[in-house]
Amino acid sequence: MHLARVTGAVVSTLKSPSLIGKKLLL
Repeated sequence: MHLARVTGAVVSTLKSPSLIGKKLLL
């Protein structure tokens, strides 16, 4: 269903884990 969004999130995490970490902290 939301496979595209999940894939995009994974790719973003692999590309910039620091940004994802900051978003999770915020």
